[in-house]
Amino acid sequence: MPGQEYEASAFTYNFQGSSSVFLEFWDINQNLILFSNASNNTTNQWKQLGLNLAAPPDAKFVSLRVYSGLGNIGTSYFDDAEIQILAQDPNVMLRNGGMETVMDGLPRYWSTLFDATSSTSTERKRSGERSVKIMDSKNNGGIGLRSARIPVTAGL
Repeated sequence: MPGQEYEASAFTYNFQGSSSVFLEFWDINQNLILFSNASNNTTNQWKQLGLNLAAPPDAKFVSLRVYSGLGNIGTSYFDDAEIQILAQDPNVMLRNGGMETVMDGLPRYWSTLFDATSSTSTERKRSGERSVKIMDSKNNGGIGLRSARIPVTAGL
C-alpha cells in the first residue's frame, strides 16, 4: 500500500567478503522504482541487518533481495529473512521504547552516543523481557543511546 512503511530484516554470516539485503518496491509493470539496502562487512559471526522504507505512491509489490555485491569475492549465508508492515499507533511516537526488539545487541531504532558501551539485558527490567544496560567507564564525558528521530509539525 503506497505510503505504508515496511520493515525488512535478515541475518547474514560471511566467511569472507560482505553481504547485503535490499528492500525493493516495484510498479505494476514490474519496474524497480525504489530500494534501500543494508550491508554486513563482518566475518565469522551472524549479524542481523534491518531497514525500513515507505512505499512510494506507484508501488504495487515489495520484495527482499539477499545479495553479494558486484566485485565481492566471498561466501555468505542468509537466514531468518522477513518483511513486515509497520503498524503505526497514532498514540505511540517512540519506536521500541520498551527495548524489546534487538538488532546487533542493541535496541532496534536506537543508536549509541559517544562510543557508548551498551547492550540489551535480561538481568534487570521494569517490564517485558529486556532493558538496555549502559556501562560508563569514562569520567570525562557522558555516553548514551538516542532514539530514532520522530517527525514533528512546526509550531501551530
